[in-house]
Amino acid sequence: MKFPMVIKPSDGGSSCGVSIVNNIIELKRSIKEAKKYSDNIIIEEYIKGRELECAILENNKDLGAQPSVINIHNEVLRNDNFRTAIWTGEYLQVTVMSIPVGGEIGLELHNDLDQFIRVESGCAAVYMGKTKQNVKLVGKINSNYAIVIPAGTWHNVINSCSCPLKVYSVYAPPQHPFGTIHETKLDSDLSDD
Repeated sequence: MKFPMVIKPSDGGSSCGVSIVNNIIELKRSIKEAKKYSDNIIIEEYIKGRELECAILENNKDLGAQPSVINIHNEVLRNDNFRTAIWTGEYLQVTVMSIPVGGEIGLELHNDLDQFIRVESGCAAVYMGKTKQNVKLVGKINSNYAIVIPAGTWHNVINSCSCPLKVYSVYAPPQHPFGTIHETKLDSDLSDD
């Protein structure tokens, strides 16, 4: 393969970590940058022109407790709201989230539910602790990592990348009302749920 080349993470479906390189020095630097977003990277020939994408959009409303098959990766990547509930049952809820650059989920505690968060795109710093006073950094993560949060654990997830952090969260039992959509973190903070 010859220069120029395109270097990009194989996960995420966005432009985070994508570089066009013209020499070996840029190649090494770009591979290191792309690995911030995914353990797997793609190196391909650069083709000059305009790149177009086509997404097949699925139902972005809460599906309720009906049996469902969801392309969770696509749902997460196409969501631009801070939080959108996409499936709410009696004992489980799935939400998709988009955390802006420098943003955070916010320090929170769920005493009566367990939570699972998976990163589909981006990178984050994860903080947890048994008390609000002893919350500390427990890891830095990127796509394909998950966070498992037992009930009674203080936690926060802070976007540490230069692109939106795209995650989905599973609550058991549900945390938010059926059909919840918070366009921004402020909307979430002001809601009653």
